[in-house]
Amino acid sequence: MKPLTQEKETMLPEQAIDRVTALKMTTTWASEYILAEDTLGTLEPGKYADFVVLEKDFFTVPVEEIPEMQVIMTGLSGQIVYDRDQLAQIN
Repeated sequence: MKPLTQEKETMLPEQAIDRVTALKMTTTWASEYILAEDTLGTLEPGKYADFVVLEKDFFTVPVEEIPEMQVIMTGLSGQIVYDRDQLAQIN
């Protein structure tokens, strides 16, 4: 059995997707796939309001830095459930 390592290997780089597509796959398209677009997938009144705040701009940071980005805050159903820097009042 081959030992596990931290090495990363890019397979089929010609089939890679861009960051906008990756974000849509995990938000709006995912909610449509599970037939829950009326409650999930976007931040709108009446939806669950699950979100994450990252330390850098997902759309402008170099692609190589995306896996190392830190989470600043996480919201679940409109409530802050993680706040690294205590930016929000958590009850």
